[in-house]
Amino acid sequence: MGPDLRLLRVRCACGWETTGSERDVLAAAEEHGLRVHNMRATRDEIMATAVPVRREQA
Repeated sequence: MGPDLRLLRVRCACGWETTGSERDVLAAAEEHGLRVHNMRATRDEIMATAVPVRREQA
């Protein structure tokens, strides 16, 4: 079975990571960037680092 494209993982250079739907990953990454790094990432910047994951890897 291939990757479920609805489930994504984003990892930050600091070691933080999140896995979930596109909407959840975007919200979590935006919040993390602002809270921890005082940086605002665009949707495109976040999605450029997102990778699809298999449900059993989540």
